[in-house]
Amino acid sequence: MESFLLYDTSKPSPSLREIVIWTCATLIISNLIFVVLCTLLGVNSQSSIKKEKETEYTEWKKRGISPWSLAVSELLNSTIYAPVAEEVTFRLVLMKIICIQKLQLDPTLANIIQASVFGIMHLSNNVYTTQSKTYTNLQTLSAFISGLVSGYVYIKCNSLIPSLLAHIINNGAAGLSEVIGYIKYRHSHSAD
Repeated sequence: MESFLLYDTSKPSPSLREIVIWTCATLIISNLIFVVLCTLLGVNSQSSIKKEKETEYTEWKKRGISPWSLAVSELLNSTIYAPVAEEVTFRLVLMKIICIQKLQLDPTLANIIQASVFGIMHLSNNVYTTQSKTYTNLQTLSAFISGLVSGYVYIKCNSLIPSLLAHIINNGAAGLSEVIGYIKYRHSHSAD
């Protein structure tokens, strides 16, 4: 199983220390680039997210969604399933197997392709959820950036594990924030 996750099976697996360093680098660099781009574009991502969450929490409360069911959903879907499915699909299958091995594309081009597809895939959130166009665009930009950094790390570290761990941590933190925000919302609107 471990060799399945390697970028180049002729090279050794990274050490635990290298995995930790690459995981931290993936998280820091992805989020830093996102913040810098938002600043350069004049987009206040926190303001967009706050408005989005208020609408989302109102809808969830109307539908009777409990914080516990939200927490379980965030843990299983956003924190475990999505990172595993997306890292395997985009970095391993699309970038490594299809673009590099089958089509024999340059790794840099393959990385740009998989990150672009990964980002574009997030545009569907505007169609299938209550997300606003602004929030969906921010999520798409964030996905493209993290996909690009994750693909680079996969190649340089020779393992999918740092990108997978970074994805799990990122989604887990977002999910935890979502649950805490919803609990606070329900408390502040308990008389409604």
